[in-house]
Amino acid sequence: MGKRASNLYQFRDVLKTVDIRSIEFHLYREDFEKWLRFIGVNPLASDLERIRKDGLRGELLREKICDAVDKRL
Repeated sequence: MGKRASNLYQFRDVLKTVDIRSIEFHLYREDFEKWLRFIGVNPLASDLERIRKDGLRGELLREKICDAVDKRL
């Protein structure tokens, strides 16, 4: 999709606009969790792990992830 984030603020902004299929793809490959742990945001990585394990899809998934990011900002 060509969109990147280098911090949580950018990540949140990208999440709000990117195609939901991209979010699903990267969430279920655990890409978000790996990146968050790499940049030292382990609590948010754990939040996304729980969301991933819930098996959500579509706009509800986007909403849950955005809410989790907003709580950590």
